[in-house]
Amino acid sequence: MKTIIKTLLELADISDNENRTELYKGMADKLRNVTEDNQFHLMECFYRNLCGLMVHTEMGGTEYNKVMQCLESFHNFLVK
Repeated sequence: MKTIIKTLLELADISDNENRTELYKGMADKLRNVTEDNQFHLMECFYRNLCGLMVHTEMGGTEYNKVMQCLESFHNFLVK
């Protein structure tokens, strides 16, 4: 979980779009405060949101690679 939060905060730092920056920060904050009972559902929602973001948003290579890294971390969390 700490790795995912760290990756989201890194995304907030490298994004060139204010809305995406706020999205990444918001996701990190929610993950910090989520109870274990709600973790799985929240991670599923974030995974879907980031997949949609990848499809519908133009972003630089660095941000794209970091989002892909984050998606991989989400996927690994969800399938265990």
